[in-house]
Amino acid sequence: MDGGNVTNQHDIELYEKYSALFIDNGAVEFYRQHDFLGSFEERYWRPLSQYVDNWNTVEHEFVDSRLKESHKKWSEGAESFSLAL
Repeated sequence: MDGGNVTNQHDIELYEKYSALFIDNGAVEFYRQHDFLGSFEERYWRPLSQYVDNWNTVEHEFVDSRLKESHKKWSEGAESFSLAL
C-alpha cells in the first residue's frame, strides 16, 4: 500500500448504480438545462422518482465519509426537487 485511501468496493458499486440511474442516461444534464415550466418526457422523471423512493436505505449509504456527506446533500436536494415538480 502507498498509504493513500483505498476505495471501498461497496462505494464503487453504489456509485456505478448512481451513475447508471442519472449520468449514463443523460438525466443529470437534462435537469441542469431544462426549463421546468415546460413539459418533459417521463423517462427523465423516472430516475429521480426511483432515487427518492428507494435510495434512503442503509444499502444505499456510502462508507467513505466524504462521499456520504456529498450523497446526503444530493439526496436532500433530490427530494426537494421532486416535491417541487
